[in-house]
Amino acid sequence: MNSMTLKNLLLVTLFLPLLGQAQGLKSLDPSNLSGIYGTLANPANAVGGIDRYSFNLVGVSVRANTNALRTDLEYDLLRIVGRRPIRLEQGSLEHASVKTPRKVVLKPLVYAELDALQLAAQIAITKKVGIYAFARERSVANFDKGDYQSLKYLVEGKYDHKDPLVKLGFDIRSLAYQELGVGGAIQLYEKRQHYLKMGFTYKRINARGVYGVNVPHFESRLEDSTIKVTAELNIIETALDIATQNPLDFLLNPALGRGNAMDIGFVYEHRPRSLKSTYRKNNLKNKNKVFNSRNLTKYDYRIGLSLNDFGRVRFNRDVVTSQTNRINASFKPHDFANMTAEDYSQQIMDSSINYSSSDELSFQLPTTVVVFYDQRLLNKWYISATYRQNITAKSLGSFYTPTDLHVQFRKETAHCVFGFPVHVVPATRTFTLGAYAQAGPFFMGTDNVGTLFLKKMYNPSFYTGLFYNIRYKADATIENHRSFKTKRRRV
Repeated sequence: MNSMTLKNLLLVTLFLPLLGQAQGLKSLDPSNLSGIYGTLANPANAVGGIDRYSFNLVGVSVRANTNALRTDLEYDLLRIVGRRPIRLEQGSLEHASVKTPRKVVLKPLVYAELDALQLAAQIAITKKVGIYAFARERSVANFDKGDYQSLKYLVEGKYDHKDPLVKLGFDIRSLAYQELGVGGAIQLYEKRQHYLKMGFTYKRINARGVYGVNVPHFESRLEDSTIKVTAELNIIETALDIATQNPLDFLLNPALGRGNAMDIGFVYEHRPRSLKSTYRKNNLKNKNKVFNSRNLTKYDYRIGLSLNDFGRVRFNRDVVTSQTNRINASFKPHDFANMTAEDYSQQIMDSSINYSSSDELSFQLPTTVVVFYDQRLLNKWYISATYRQNITAKSLGSFYTPTDLHVQFRKETAHCVFGFPVHVVPATRTFTLGAYAQAGPFFMGTDNVGTLFLKKMYNPSFYTGLFYNIRYKADATIENHRSFKTKRRRV
């Protein structure tokens, strides 16, 4: 396998997305101050909101969901942010920063995601029509179809080769791509207390890279003082040297491959008359067509339904290779006396029969169906619940995000939001408590507060960004005019 050993390739494949610059930006979605970020979750949110314009400068997030890995760090994030001195023992950074727990996990799963929203803009053409465009970089990774011993070997590189029988098997895959999205939303219906809107997003996908390792069979058997290893490995990898030849093409016109995807969504809002502006209550027939009232949050509850990331990305045949390795190797027990895990992997690959092919490959994106409910409480408090159902098969030719439930309490003021999300992932049987804050154009948060100060944590999550919203302009001559108030004069 050229200069990269098998184990190094597997580790890079599994943890590549975690080595980026920074939970998807999901916690911002329910907020009425989320601007362009609400559109990413449901395109229908681009119309009927409280803002006329929304511009994003930068937004980055990283998250991982797993039931079988814990960090093992010599420092915590709060110490780094606070610029407090970090005292490390010599050689402490040479070890892996993740470990498998002592308790055996029967079906280990790992999901990781890196999400970076770049320049983006959302504009309300009228009160009934909104448009938007954005550029976004994403990377996802999956580990499944394995057992605890397989994951333990990948992370720690340790197992006893002298055992009478050792069996391993797993799937690892990682995909990086760019989204260039354009879309719009319209108001479909508004009468009395009922309001319905829909939105659609088209996304052009530019391929960045793909790595996949499928091990359906790996067996190490001790027979007559000889360790016999038989295995099959299916490896998919991208030729990164092509991607780095021309930086401008890498950004705008990548030679690696392209694809298409779409989002479609609907939102229903129940808008009681008591939450509408004074002008609307006293001018139900809208006689003045010029008046442009300040957009306040008008619903007491709303329900959303969307289909997200429905599409595929296709890699060109000249930049991606598919290899099948048939392994049949033999070792003597004393051979392992001075052999490292890397040496062992390399020797196995050297003894394999390789079948390599270069052909066009297509991969399904992590498609989900999202159901959303948001309820207004007292004193500007809200409670929301978002359920995301994965509808993508778990295979070497597809990528998925795990089915999850996101429940959040939040308080919204004129320019600030404070939220407390609870994130539940049934597949990994894990749940985390988070917190985030948005003050003006800046936001920062995590879906697992343990990310900030725990050295042995699971499901790390962190996100931050900068964007700016511009509200509708109020007409002071009408909105605040006393003629619309029905106070009786005292005689």
